[in-house]
Amino acid sequence: VESTPDITKTVGRARRPLPCLLLDGESGTGKRGLAAVFHAATSRRKAPLAVASCSELTNETLLRSILFGHKRGAFTDAREDRAGLVAAAGKGLLLLDDFHRLPTACSAILHSFLEDGEFSRLGEEEARKRSEAAVVLTVETLPWQERRKSGELPLAFLARVERLPLQVPPLRDRPDDIEAQARWLTRALAAELKTDIEPSDEAIAGLMAQPFAESNSRELRNAIERAVYRCYREVDVLTWSHLEPYLHHGPRAVALTTAPKPSEAQASNQP
Repeated sequence: VESTPDITKTVGRARRPLPCLLLDGESGTGKRGLAAVFHAATSRRKAPLAVASCSELTNETLLRSILFGHKRGAFTDAREDRAGLVAAAGKGLLLLDDFHRLPTACSAILHSFLEDGEFSRLGEEEARKRSEAAVVLTVETLPWQERRKSGELPLAFLARVERLPLQVPPLRDRPDDIEAQARWLTRALAAELKTDIEPSDEAIAGLMAQPFAESNSRELRNAIERAVYRCYREVDVLTWSHLEPYLHHGPRAVALTTAPKPSEAQASNQP
C-alpha cells in the first residue's frame, strides 16, 4: 500500500462516479488480501468491507438480489425484505472477487451501477438509491485477458472497469515478500500448535529461489503448513529438506508416515 499512495487516496476519498480499482494478478497472488489492506489503510476502515464472489452471481436475478437486495415477493423464495451487500458496505468498501467469472449477461447491470452508483432492490424499481462505497474488483490475469480478447464484453464496460488498474506481481518477483510471508506463517502455526519452530536461513533461501508458478502465496502457505504439521513435534528449526517435498517443482510429496526404503525393507527380512 505504501508503494501505491495515489491509489490508496482514490479508494479512501473519492466520491461517485468512483473509478473502480481493478486488481489484476495470477492466481494466489493475494489480491483479496490486498483489497482488505486497502480497506484497512483508508478512512473507510470505519465502515464494513463487503465481499461478493462473482462466481456466485450466475444470473441477473441473483446479482441484483445479492448486491442490491430484494423486496418480499420479488421472486419465489423471497419471503422477506433483504438488504444487499452494497447497502451493507455503507461508506466502506465493496469487493467483487473473481470478477473475470462474471456472466456476460450481468455486465449491463453492473456497468450502470459502476457508472453512477445508483441501484434499487429487486422488486423495487422506482426507489433508487446511491451507493457511497468504494469498489474494488479482482481478476485473474489469463482468464481476464481471454475474455477481453473474445469480444464478449462491451468496450464501454471494459473502459469503465479498467479505469484504474493495478497489476499485482507474482510472488516470484517479490522475494522479500516470500521471506516475510514464510516467517509470519511459521510463527502463526507455531502459536496455534503451542510450540516453538522457525524456518532456517537455508529454508528461506530455498523458498526465495522457487518460481511459485502454480498458485503463488497459496503454494507457499500449503508447503509451510504441511512441513510444520509433519515436523513440529520433532524439530524446532524448519530446514529446506523439510519444505522441499511439498513444493510443486520438487520431489513427489511424501506421505505423512514415511515408508522404509526398499533396501531397508529387504534387510529387515533377512535372517
